Amino acid sequence: MAVTEQQPKIAQDREQPGLTGDTVAMGNHDDLKSVRKDLWFGILTLVSLITIPFATPGALLITVAILQFFAMMLYIPGLIYLNYYKIPRTYPHWTRPSNWALAAICISGAFYIVVGIYYLTIKF
Repeated sequence: MAVTEQQPKIAQDREQPGLTGDTVAMGNHDDLKSVRKDLWFGILTLVSLITIPFATPGALLITVAILQFFAMMLYIPGLIYLNYYKIPRTYPHWTRPSNWALAAICISGAFYIVVGIYYLTIKF
């Protein structure tokens, strides 16, 4: 394929057989991504094989859901703090969240906290 003047310089460099440094780096990067992906799938498979005999998947799903529920109890107040107190007032007004968004996130945060406390009183 002939190199035309409309092609960017990077495309021209990749088509020339003498410039292999970028090609080797890209190939090694792709190999590492593949190894990391295979390693990740292997770890997940191993964890699944170890944990399934201890409890049924339903019990594990419920435990994870409860943990995520309590994580939201901590995440929402942190999000409010970051968005409304840590964003400097030097940024333009349109970058700050609106009062409607604050009301909505406060309602959802209050819901998570109230239901979390209710769950703890029932469970313990």
